[in-house]
Amino acid sequence: MPLKSEAQRRWAHSPTGVKALGGESAVAEWEKETPKNIPERVKKKKPKVNHNLREADFRRKLKK
Repeated sequence: MPLKSEAQRRWAHSPTGVKALGGESAVAEWEKETPKNIPERVKKKKPKVNHNLREADFRRKLKK
């Protein structure tokens, strides 16, 4: 799995990251799969909202 940001790349090369990923060879594998140009940070994805569930919850509250 490739790294997705420069911040993640810095973490992977830190002692904590090397330990978490399973050693220097694992970090090298991740680097091999990572493209050269990646963003500094990656924005968080917004969670998907199921509007049908919200509508149902609203209707239940009205019935009470």
